[in-house]
Amino acid sequence: MTAPASNSLQITVTKEGRLLFVWDDTLQPLLSLGRASIRRVSHVEPMSTNVPVDMVNRWSADLSPIGGPWLGPFDLREQALEAERDFLNSERGRSLLAATMQHEEAPKELSW
Repeated sequence: MTAPASNSLQITVTKEGRLLFVWDDTLQPLLSLGRASIRRVSHVEPMSTNVPVDMVNRWSADLSPIGGPWLGPFDLREQALEAERDFLNSERGRSLLAATMQHEEAPKELSW
């Protein structure tokens, strides 16, 4: 089995019936299918403070909100976004996402 391309959309259905995916605007129609909750699980940010001078104005992806790693530094924001997507779509990333969701109540309403 080949791994999906990093820019492909991947949707995981948990045993509780929840859909987990990295947000992409093309998935907007899924929100009309039932209760939904959108949640930030990572941060892609420019590095500018408290970093060595050779890392200033580079980019990082911080996946600590779900217990994941810090990725970077990257020269381009798009590189950090791609690394973030690749991690979240990996087996470890999916496992961390599912574990995080198990500790939350089912969504009651759409949150932005």
